[in-house]
Amino acid sequence: MDLGLELCYSSIMSKELYKNKSTKFVHGVVFFLLLLFLSFPAKADDVRHVLVLHSYHSGMSWVSNIEKGIRDTLLVPPYKDLVLHIEYMDSKRNHSAEHYARIKDLLKSKFDTIDLSLILSSDNNAFDFLVRNRDELFPEVPVVFCGVNNFSNSQLDGVSDFTGVAEIMSSRDTVAEILHQLPDTKHIYVINDYLKTGRAWEATLRRNLAPFGGSIDLEYNENLSIEQLRDKIQSMKKGSVVLLGVYFSDRDGVYITYEKLGSLLTQNSPVPVYCLLRFNLRDGVVGGKVISGYHQGVMMSEVARRILAGENAGEIPVAKVGSNVFMYDWQALDKYGIPVDRLPEESVVLNEPFSFITNTYIWSGALL
Repeated sequence: MDLGLELCYSSIMSKELYKNKSTKFVHGVVFFLLLLFLSFPAKADDVRHVLVLHSYHSGMSWVSNIEKGIRDTLLVPPYKDLVLHIEYMDSKRNHSAEHYARIKDLLKSKFDTIDLSLILSSDNNAFDFLVRNRDELFPEVPVVFCGVNNFSNSQLDGVSDFTGVAEIMSSRDTVAEILHQLPDTKHIYVINDYLKTGRAWEATLRRNLAPFGGSIDLEYNENLSIEQLRDKIQSMKKGSVVLLGVYFSDRDGVYITYEKLGSLLTQNSPVPVYCLLRFNLRDGVVGGKVISGYHQGVMMSEVARRILAGENAGEIPVAKVGSNVFMYDWQALDKYGIPVDRLPEESVVLNEPFSFITNTYIWSGALL
């Protein structure tokens, strides 16, 4: 190669090499500065605060599942920097007027200087509390609720910026399936406690199941002790079925976690037991069209995201369908000789010995 051309080529390559190194250096600096910027916490003005007010206490699987639904659905982009303030009213174990007054004073003190963007509430007691006190404690802050049973639109008369997900039990669908799966059924014993939620559930059940009154004997439990309820179930004969609603405390004030109810009342039951809540599907309970705390939390959070994005809470209709699913336990089905071809389409079957999917049924060996 000619010496002049060689020197020229060498000069060009040196410039290109320098240019590439310079470009890489600039890109590296920009990338470093971007990482540094992203690592800084958001300014106080950019952070949005959300109050989560639970009716019940921490540790209940129902409450934990609602919280999981909130975290899985709400705390994702673009809302990862939301600050959740979680409060528990513990109103199953404490429901006096003095207790609610203390809660009001506590919330007023804790959130007096915090600018809330949204309030999420679970179950009836928190909802009722906010209907009475939101305007005083948190003026103009929108509320999204879930788990409110026996809901009617009239409950929102006179209040603004409330919406959410009603807890609509699928009792009529469940009883229809009981009669389809166990056609010899003549008697259904319906169990709820005598606390506020239990009374609301029984009122709704009586309305929903009235059309069945002419074909079967529907019996609603009296205010009995746990031992008396268990004795009642143990005395039942073929042709009877138990339907579990909500039960947390007996007439003597003995508190029971929802999770233990199935074990205490239905273990070794001589008759099939069905349920309306996901957490009761255990210890030999057959199943039903169940309400899931997790799906209530998910649906509430989906509404919350819309409000945080700028929609008006008062213009979003309360959701009344879509969160319940037919779910059954394979071992209980087998025990009572209920063939799987009598289940509704798209039923979820738990604890089946192996897992597979057909066109009609979803089988799973894992609990959902």
